[in-house]
Amino acid sequence: MKRSKKGWLIQMVLLVLLVNGFAFAGDEPFDLEIEGVEAKVNLLQGKADVQRAKEEISNPLSEGDVVSHGDTVKTHSGSRIELLLADGSFTRFDEETSFRIQSLEVDTKAEERDIKLKLLAGKTWAKVKSFTGAKNNFEMYTASAVAGIRGTTYRINEDPSQGTLVRVYEGEIKVWSAPREVGGPGQVGAPGIASGAPGQVAAPKPAGAPREVAGPESVSKPGTVGGPGAVAGPGEVSMMEWVYLVRAMQQITITPDGRPTRPRTFTEAEDKNDWVLWNQERDRLADR
Repeated sequence: MKRSKKGWLIQMVLLVLLVNGFAFAGDEPFDLEIEGVEAKVNLLQGKADVQRAKEEISNPLSEGDVVSHGDTVKTHSGSRIELLLADGSFTRFDEETSFRIQSLEVDTKAEERDIKLKLLAGKTWAKVKSFTGAKNNFEMYTASAVAGIRGTTYRINEDPSQGTLVRVYEGEIKVWSAPREVGGPGQVGAPGIASGAPGQVAAPKPAGAPREVAGPESVSKPGTVGGPGAVAGPGEVSMMEWVYLVRAMQQITITPDGRPTRPRTFTEAEDKNDWVLWNQERDRLADR
């Protein structure tokens, strides 16, 4: 009889614990479904340092480490780094490049993401996996432009003194004017839908091109300018707004003050260099 009472008590205790466990699980917030808030250092050739969010000092990175919201990474001379994101995309950064992670939210089940990186200086290459969810933000910021990607291969060179160069290899991307300051997740929004074809975009006249671009495009002579008129007060964004669609094997350049050229075709011959060839080989390995 005593054994029967003891067994009954044990069963009751287990039942109470089980019910409470289900109750606590039901109270978990939905945003825990988001899997990706980190990126893995998949490859590191040489050395790189990371300054974690809200920290004042930098520490060395190693392969296998993770980086997250607010972290700033800088590669050393002769070094390269490859990040594997939770959505299956790869982003790589060349030597003497610095970048900051703005957002890394990924939900693979719903195929939704909110990924934002800011290239402060240097070179990046991205092989972005295609997602089909309603929330599908994958954006690379520079000081003068934003590149919005859904599923493509592209690279960006950022030189604060010369401007931004964007080249697309597969798919297409939308490039638009960047705000003066890039905030945290959610600060997005292209001015509208446009195409790189002449006559379809209301954009500023072509400007000079940064490095790696074969010669500046022709610029029409300025016309007569009238006297000054009334000037409205300052707004939230002082830079001009523009947007272009850049397709495969096209490039666009943006000057440091935010003036873009129209997209133009580039050739494989003018694009061959060690950085491009290395990334193309890494992409082939990723496709296996």
